[in-house]
Amino acid sequence: MAIYFYKEFGELGYLANYSNHGFEKNGVYYKTVEHYYQSQKFLDLELRKKVIEAETPKEASNIGRDRNHPLRKNWKEMKQQVMLEGVLAKFRSHPTILQKLIETRNEEIIENTIDEYYWGCGKDKTGENNFGKILCHAREILKQELFHRIFDWEALKKLSHVYVIGHMHPDADSIFSSYLLSNIFCYFGVKASFSILANDTYANDDKKLIDDFLPESPIIITESDDKVFFLVDHNDYDQSVGNKCIIGSIDHHVYSGKVSNTFEIEYASTGLLIFDLFKDIYPFSDLEKQLVAYTVLADTEYLVSTRYRESDASLYQSLNVMIDLKNFQKKYFMTTDFNRSVEENFFQNYKKYVRDIEINKVSFKVYREDERYLHDYLIHLKTLSGTWLFIWAYYDYPYSEVYLWQDGKLTQIIYDYTVTSAVLTIKDLEKRRLI
Repeated sequence: MAIYFYKEFGELGYLANYSNHGFEKNGVYYKTVEHYYQSQKFLDLELRKKVIEAETPKEASNIGRDRNHPLRKNWKEMKQQVMLEGVLAKFRSHPTILQKLIETRNEEIIENTIDEYYWGCGKDKTGENNFGKILCHAREILKQELFHRIFDWEALKKLSHVYVIGHMHPDADSIFSSYLLSNIFCYFGVKASFSILANDTYANDDKKLIDDFLPESPIIITESDDKVFFLVDHNDYDQSVGNKCIIGSIDHHVYSGKVSNTFEIEYASTGLLIFDLFKDIYPFSDLEKQLVAYTVLADTEYLVSTRYRESDASLYQSLNVMIDLKNFQKKYFMTTDFNRSVEENFFQNYKKYVRDIEINKVSFKVYREDERYLHDYLIHLKTLSGTWLFIWAYYDYPYSEVYLWQDGKLTQIIYDYTVTSAVLTIKDLEKRRLI
């Protein structure tokens, strides 16, 4: 599905040349990519300075487009390269929008202009869309740069040991992905082990799946101060070891900004992201491919989640893992156990997300017969401080009740499908301006 953007406003405004993301290049600070691009049209240093110092990108554009100023002779041949250089410098200077760009995966990016047929698609969508193509090219370059910065094998081999660890109360994706990544590290000569915090326990929903298929037990971390960690299935150190020596993270959730070397893309599971990143350079065994498949099944509620997209399906199918989905789901899929106390279920189903604010999320997998418990859970919700996202998702018919508790106010949102992704729900609430 193509991504259409126009101008510097809104959720996709960061893609535009006019977006307020300045950068330094060759010792000169440029307020926007537009300032950089327009200034490079001229060899006259005074004219360049005038463009660079323009108050707005629109003013810079007007100066650059003024044909009373002579262009450098080879401008036509070099302008796309100049644009690419500006775009790369912008995203390299701003980690948050870099993550957003990489998050678009392999989707086509289109500048949805009205009267621009060279850089954009034009009113009738027949334009060349050269700026959209440059963004896609930049995305691949930046993605590879980030990958090689994080997975710098020569640098990693110099470390005495790397402990690969998932989030607290790890689920199947967190555990299996940690195991997979530690194997990949070892393959490339890095001393690594997958691990779990002492006294931590597997998520109840996935415990049987983990117990039945995890090939070996993780290393138990009792003391973390003297160890080097790589985070898996989370990029917020508060969800695991705290602010210790963390050299990187790989995740399919929202970028927190807490770990600088984070490779984050919204895949169906972290395991599937790992498979996609390394499948051309690492020989996944049949067992490892099975584990990747299990991460997808567990994190998409057995392929019914809205996070399971066409691109994920294609990758999942390429694993060539034969699973009797109906029987597998019957054996391993678990709804919330209401024999446990309200407090324990809140604890077991808790996760924190960092956006502009911290959002505490609890989600419950229920059947219609479980509706009788909802009242007690909402009463407990109202005793909690902070911002809470409460998801009550039904699995025997397409219906979910979502509650937002913040500032002493409870807001209900009804969805006519089974809500399985907190990330997508948070994005929807942001669009509704509820958070």
